Amino acid sequence: MDKDQASALLDKYRRGECTPEEERMLFDAFNRVSLPDRAPLSAKAYEHWEAVGLESIHRKIARKERRILHQWRSLVAAAALLAVLSVAYLFLSTPTDTGKYIKASDVLPGGNRATLSVVGGPSLQLDSNQTNIVIDGQHIAYADNTPIEGLSLGKDNFDDDLLLLALTTPKGGTYQITLSDGTQVWLNAASTLQYPSRFDGKERRVEISGEAFFSVAKDPKRPFRVISNGQEIEVLGTEFNVSAYPDEDVTKTTLLTGSVRLCVGTTGTNISLIPGEQAVSKAGSITKQEVDTGPIVAWKEGYFKLNGSLQSIMAQIGRWYDVEVVFERNVDASMELVGEISRDVKLSDILRMINEIDGGLKFSVKEISGRRGGESVNQQKRRLTIMR
Repeated sequence: MDKDQASALLDKYRRGECTPEEERMLFDAFNRVSLPDRAPLSAKAYEHWEAVGLESIHRKIARKERRILHQWRSLVAAAALLAVLSVAYLFLSTPTDTGKYIKASDVLPGGNRATLSVVGGPSLQLDSNQTNIVIDGQHIAYADNTPIEGLSLGKDNFDDDLLLLALTTPKGGTYQITLSDGTQVWLNAASTLQYPSRFDGKERRVEISGEAFFSVAKDPKRPFRVISNGQEIEVLGTEFNVSAYPDEDVTKTTLLTGSVRLCVGTTGTNISLIPGEQAVSKAGSITKQEVDTGPIVAWKEGYFKLNGSLQSIMAQIGRWYDVEVVFERNVDASMELVGEISRDVKLSDILRMINEIDGGLKFSVKEISGRRGGESVNQQKRRLTIMR
């Protein structure tokens, strides 16, 4: 049966005119068609496929021998079939409100995207084929010494002027920078780093909004200070991660090597960290805890370590794929997930993995409105709805 015949049978099914044999043929054809090519299913049709699949699974298991090995294989096969049935819903949505529904497989991952600007002045888009810019205190260029074409920051030679600069990544963007003292900073999506064109005086001071990983060059005479969402981090030379997104009510500082001291709130509360510890500041108070640093810095290495609540994981995914995430009321956003996947895959692959962890979750993606230039990687605003 070709795709046109399958579509015709789908229409017949929706009208309630399919015979049991035609329903069986449609189900078999549906399982042979690749997911992106399948015609949209109604919720009722989806429930039918799931019910038929469960019935088929039970029949197959009943025919298996009762030995433990065979039972185990049957359960694996059952889980695989259920995953196919559930994952289909990732790509099949029945429009019930305004907006254009799209396939999750069409949503691409983020990449090297950032804007360089003089704070309060001109800005330019950086080359997406590059990954890193370098400031040596006198000049600014890409890491391979390629000049930054179109640079209109007043001058690209900072011999005389001390400029306050900003590196900003959009949703779906990441970039690296080497500061004038040799400190390296990796910016995650939807983040901004403010820094001087060179460090003068007795300290090195920068400000971060969003998330960044710092590898601070050692300089015992000039401490390095990071300002972020009501807290100040002081270091001499170390590696640490800061997550300080303005739409989250906590700021997390995680130390990998060296040592840092944090000052939080108007009371000046101080706390020191050793490697493997994380400080969590909220509303002027601060606590610390031991953590596994791997999941926290996984984004820097190019993958998602999906260890945490569904809500926290979807916040990361929403920023990287530039989608607005909405939970329906019957979804427990606090449920814990465990998994790992590359950040270079399409959104559908991420959702498929989450669905394999919890097969009861369903997803739909739609474009809901246009955006102004420069606000987003995508020209259209996209909404990812999570439901059961």
